[in-house]
Amino acid sequence: MSWCKKNRLFSDKVQTRVIINEVTWKTILKVKTRTITSRNAPQQLSWNVFFKRFMSFLSKQVAVILPGKTKFSQGTIPKIKIYIEKRQGGRKNVTFIWRLEVYGINEKIFAKLAKKRFSSSTSIQKLIGKQKKDLM
Repeated sequence: MSWCKKNRLFSDKVQTRVIINEVTWKTILKVKTRTITSRNAPQQLSWNVFFKRFMSFLSKQVAVILPGKTKFSQGTIPKIKIYIEKRQGGRKNVTFIWRLEVYGINEKIFAKLAKKRFSSSTSIQKLIGKQKKDLM
């Protein structure tokens, strides 16, 4: 909002309307279709519409900060995935956990701690491609 005030993009009559100039159209509000050019662009937009378009222009960035290194990625925050599968007629469960390495969690240490904490057996394996593809 301060950038709009600094560049005098607010309408004199209505302070909730943003004046669209050549710069804002080309850099922020550019539409991917070629039908709308800067010549037939809207002259003004409401602040809410302008802000929504501006936020969609920005890309989401994620930083996972670990001791000694920082990992940057584009998109949403990667989640640790957990899948539970019933075995032996529903009496026993097998739990699959993956994407621990994104957060710097050592799989062997995690397996050892889970074994102690939950009094169960653990094993570390790579997920099989086609069988567990829908889980990824």
